[in-house]
Amino acid sequence: MGEQSESAPETAPEAVPSLRNLATWMREMLAEDRADAMITGVVRLFDGLVEHHLEQLRDAFVKRARELYGRKSEQLSDAQLELLFELFREQVEATSTPELAGAAAELDEAQSPKDKPSEKSQRRRRQMENAAFPAELPRETVTVAVPVSDVPCATCGAERAVVGHDESEQLEYTPAEFRVRVIRREKRACRTCRDTVVRAPAPPRVVERGKLGAGLVAQILVAKYLEHTPLYRQREIYKRSRVSLPRSTLGDAVAAACHLLLPVARRIRERVLAHDVVATDDTGLRVLDPQHAKGSKRGFLWPYVAGHRFAYFAYTPSRSGAGPQAELRDFAGYVQVDGYAGYDALFRGEGCARIEVGCWMHARRYFVEAVEAGDLRALLAVAQIRALYGVEREAKEPGLDAEGRRALREEKARPLLRELADWLVAMAPRANPKSPLGQAIGYAQKRWAALTRYLEDGRLEIDNGEVERLIRLVALGRKNYLFAGSDAGAERAAVAYTVLATCTLHELDPWAYVTDVLEKIAGDWPQREIDRLLPDRWALEHPEALRRPRPA
Repeated sequence: MGEQSESAPETAPEAVPSLRNLATWMREMLAEDRADAMITGVVRLFDGLVEHHLEQLRDAFVKRARELYGRKSEQLSDAQLELLFELFREQVEATSTPELAGAAAELDEAQSPKDKPSEKSQRRRRQMENAAFPAELPRETVTVAVPVSDVPCATCGAERAVVGHDESEQLEYTPAEFRVRVIRREKRACRTCRDTVVRAPAPPRVVERGKLGAGLVAQILVAKYLEHTPLYRQREIYKRSRVSLPRSTLGDAVAAACHLLLPVARRIRERVLAHDVVATDDTGLRVLDPQHAKGSKRGFLWPYVAGHRFAYFAYTPSRSGAGPQAELRDFAGYVQVDGYAGYDALFRGEGCARIEVGCWMHARRYFVEAVEAGDLRALLAVAQIRALYGVEREAKEPGLDAEGRRALREEKARPLLRELADWLVAMAPRANPKSPLGQAIGYAQKRWAALTRYLEDGRLEIDNGEVERLIRLVALGRKNYLFAGSDAGAERAAVAYTVLATCTLHELDPWAYVTDVLEKIAGDWPQREIDRLLPDRWALEHPEALRRPRPA
C-alpha cells in the first residue's frame, strides 16, 4: 500500500485539466470512477477560461474606447508618468515581490526630473506671441480723433495740436468673392474682300466645355483634400454668394483637375523612388462598390515619403501586401515600415536590395496600451523609449547634420537600447504572451533589428511620424466626405493627395500652385518640361507663393 501511495501522484490525472488534453483526462477520470472529481475539474477549467476571456474583452474594450473617445497621442506627459510611477511604487510596497521591486528600482533610475521648456522653445513662443501680421497684407488705416470736448486745453483754452498717434493692428477678414471673367475673342475681317473672318483662339479650359476657371477648380480641389470640405458642403458655402453650382459640376471639376495633374503625380512618384530612403504606411478609405454585398468595400491609400520633400500616394482595392511589393519592386535602399506582415516579402530573398527600418512610434503604442490596461511593468519601456526621443530632440535643436546625428545616437541612444533589450529578455518569460505587455514585448523583440537600424545612418528617422502626419490628411478627409464613389474616384484622390501633400511639404500656397499648374497643363504644356511644374522647381520661379517661414 505504501508503494502504491507513493506512485499514485505520478499516474493520477491532474486536478484541473487543460483544453489540449481534456478528452484524455476525462476518459482517465471515468476509468477510475471519479466522476465527481471530473465535474469539479471541468468547472474549474471553464471558470478559468471565462475569467481569461473576460480579461481579454476588458482589454479590447478599453483599447477601443480610447481609440474612439480618448486622446490620440501615445506620449505620456511628465505629470502622467509621475502619477503612474507613484501607483507602481504603491503596488511594490503592497506585494513586496522581487520582480516588482527590481522593476521599481529600474524605474527610479530611468525616471528623469521634469524637464523645463528649453530656452529655444520659450524664445519661439515669445516670438509667435509678438509677431506682427505679414507685411504683404493690405493695410487700411482708420484714424480715431480725440473727442471734441478734449480738444481745447483745460488750462488756457487753446486748441491742442496733434503731436502723434498711438497705433495698433487688428486682423480683419472679407469673405472670398466670386467674379465672372468675360472672355471677348476678337474677330477680324477684310472690309475690301469680305471673304473670311478670323477669330482669336479660345483660351484653354481646365474642364472641357466647362464654365469654371482654373482658380475656382483649384479651390474646389484644395478645399476637399486639404481642408476636408466635401463637395455638398462647398456647394452650400457658394450659395451664400448667390452662386448655385450642381454637385455634379463640382465632381466634374475634381475629375478634370486630377486628370490634368496625373503627369505631375507620376513624376513625383519617380522622384520618391529615386531616393534611397523611403517611408510608407497605409490607411483605409471606404469605396462604393455595387458588386459588394454591403454596397461598399474598404480600399487603402499608401503614402510613400522620401527626403522630407516628396510624398506619393498609391491606391489599392485591398490591403494585400502585393500593393507595396509592386510599388517597391525595383527600389533599392532603406524602407521604413511598421510591423504589418505584408511588408515582410520586401526584405526576403538572397541579395535583397531593400533594408527594413522599424518605427518606434508603433512599438511605443503597444507599451502604452499595456500601461493603460493596468500593467505598470510596461512603464520602464515607456520611460526608456521617451529617453530615446529625448536624444532625437537633442540632435534636432542644434540642427546636426546626418553624421552628427549618427554620432550622438551612437553615444547616447545605443546604451539606452542595450538596457531596453536586456529588460525585454528578462521580462518576456514573466508576461503572458497574449496579454498587452506580452504582445508589446513580442513586437519589439521580433522587430528589434529593424527598430535599432536607425542608428546606422543619420538620415534615418526614429519613427514613421512624417507618414503618420500625412495619413491624417486622409483620416480627416474621410470623416467628412465619407467615401470615394468608385475605384476610379479613389485613384483620383491618390493623385490629389500626392500633389497637395508634396506642395505642403515644400511650404507653398497650394491654391496658387495648383491654379498655375492647371492653367499651364491645360494650355498644352510640353511633357518634356513637366519637371518645371514640380513643387521644388516651381517654387524657384514663384518665390511669392512660399508661405511665411516659421519663426526661428
